[in-house]
Amino acid sequence: MTRSEEHFTSLLDQEKASSARLRRQHRLAITLAVIATATALVAVFTLVNTRRVKLDAQSRQIAYAIRSNTSGDVFLEAQMALAANDLADTVEARSVLLDTNANDVPTRWLGNGPSVMAKAPDDSMVIRAGAAGELTLWRSDDLTATAGQSWTVSDDTRPMYAIDIAKVDGRVLAAAGGTKQASIWDVTGEPERLADIEIGDETILAMAFDPDGRSLVLGDSLGHLRVFSLADPGNPRETAEVDVGASVTSVAFDPTRSVLLAGGASGSIGRWSFDGAELAALPALTYEVSGRTPRTQSMAVSPDGHWLVAGLGSRASARWDLTSPDVSPVISTDYASWVNSVRFADANTYITADSGQHVRVVDAATDQVTRFLSGPMLMTGAEIVNGRPVAVDTAGTLMIWSRFGPSLRLEGQPAYQFAGDAAGSKWLAYADLGPSSVDLWSLTDGLKKMPSPVVPADVTLYSSIWMDGAGTMLWAGSTDGRVVGWRLSETGASEPFVQRVLDESAVLNNVVVDKTGRLMVVSEYLKKRSVLLRVADDGSLTELAVLDTETPQIARFSADSGLLSIGIAQNEVKVWSLADPEHPEQLPSVATDSNPSVTAMSPAGPMLAAGTDRGTVSVWDLSNVQEPKLVHEYHQSQAAVYGLNFSPDGTHLMAAGGDEVFYMWDLEDSSDSAEFILDGRMGRTTDLMFLG
Repeated sequence: MTRSEEHFTSLLDQEKASSARLRRQHRLAITLAVIATATALVAVFTLVNTRRVKLDAQSRQIAYAIRSNTSGDVFLEAQMALAANDLADTVEARSVLLDTNANDVPTRWLGNGPSVMAKAPDDSMVIRAGAAGELTLWRSDDLTATAGQSWTVSDDTRPMYAIDIAKVDGRVLAAAGGTKQASIWDVTGEPERLADIEIGDETILAMAFDPDGRSLVLGDSLGHLRVFSLADPGNPRETAEVDVGASVTSVAFDPTRSVLLAGGASGSIGRWSFDGAELAALPALTYEVSGRTPRTQSMAVSPDGHWLVAGLGSRASARWDLTSPDVSPVISTDYASWVNSVRFADANTYITADSGQHVRVVDAATDQVTRFLSGPMLMTGAEIVNGRPVAVDTAGTLMIWSRFGPSLRLEGQPAYQFAGDAAGSKWLAYADLGPSSVDLWSLTDGLKKMPSPVVPADVTLYSSIWMDGAGTMLWAGSTDGRVVGWRLSETGASEPFVQRVLDESAVLNNVVVDKTGRLMVVSEYLKKRSVLLRVADDGSLTELAVLDTETPQIARFSADSGLLSIGIAQNEVKVWSLADPEHPEQLPSVATDSNPSVTAMSPAGPMLAAGTDRGTVSVWDLSNVQEPKLVHEYHQSQAAVYGLNFSPDGTHLMAAGGDEVFYMWDLEDSSDSAEFILDGRMGRTTDLMFLG
């Protein structure tokens, strides 16, 4: 080759070597990039997983802290539950969030310092008067939706201590008073100041419109009662003044007798007849608590004029029957501190707010507390607005509770067994473990306590109770082989009718009716008999068959009435086909690991659940009744299971028992882990059911 050709060949070899080296470097770079990317992905995944594990742990930690909270502060628990659930979707977080829903926690609107409140006579609005001289108005439909409409009464933000509302000739008037001020407002639409009342250096502590809204009475710190005519609300005219001699902290009108009542530091309640303008003194009402005559903090008269209730500055209230005012009042000393507010919701119910941070809804005839509510601060006012307790406290917070709390009853004998219609939308009944009594609640319009079904004097019930699917009949078993029945209507339970189904020695621990109300099974406690009966249209019972059941436990019919299951103390659940109810066919039994203390059958299909004394809950598919198939077995419960029920759609199962915990499982989840683990704080649970 020529020299030029050799040079070209040399350059070509160098180029090939360079290209090979570059290709190797390129492959190395790609490999390193892939490794770097993979490492980054692993790092990101590890970081995300670490963060998820951290959030899960924090969520569980907060949930456990709620479980161990002994302060009883339901507000704190609710806030912590929201935080736990926001951090991560754990079983513990879901459970404590559902738990806090079972607390009586209100909707809250924050305020500014100690406040008082009033509602319109027709419950159409609520006004809060605050320490900073501010009024806040809510239309009743907006109570839980908005923070209300606020405005300042005076430029120098003097505190407000009194508020009242009246309806006059289609207008809604509000009167507000406090330090050196009293004013009248038209709040029918946009709030409009109608008049200021000249009161000098006095502090208004109490005020009230008369029942027709034509007059306004003011009580002040110097012991004066002043009455103003509101014939022209824009020009109030003083018509009467009385010197009580001690500060007046509460005033009220008797709506049926034209009587004004006032109380305060005097330790008695003054009375005056009122003709719309002038006052004429009447004998005062006196009271005594442990040898003392404490101040009257608040008072209210029932709409029918029957009751007067006064909240006292001594952990007590006093209740007079105004049909006999000369009779000494009934003194209730159940309060932890001063009773700052008393208001009637209707002729039979009043509500109180006290410095012990509590609100009570009370039966007027008995002073029995029917609902007990707590707040974070001293309570200064309370009303019932469209069935909902509403209160304010010394922080100015307005609190609105739901119409119905989670507890149907605050005290009494244990409710041992529930009964209700199949849909859980008409009735709830329960039998007590103790006296022969049954409680009945209507569910058709919220939750309404009905008169208790009458139990014949010669019958002692044994806590077994049941209702047909349509909610037309209620049944209960006795200790002497008899069954008691009541027909149900809008007015409640009918007079009872009693029928004997077993001999006098038979204690009936099962009285269960199928969904149609046509079949009934009764069982003899600790014996060997269960009897299948037919229920006629008139409620009469006819024996169809006697079933061999050694120490029968809980009996249940399937949703289609084709199967009957009865738990047997010999570690099994017996099952019968009721294709021919007069000749029940016993099918293969379902085995359990110990005594099946409770059983349930799904409303959505052939599924049987059993809970045992060991705490095991098993679920069986009975689609093939000759070969029952175990589909779930749960072991979360740490004690015997006494309550067990399917959700109305059959997708969930709930259990409770001796460990005071509620467990709920998603039957479509194959993991057999609980979806919720709830702390009811109710002690041992003996039964449970779904409503709605």
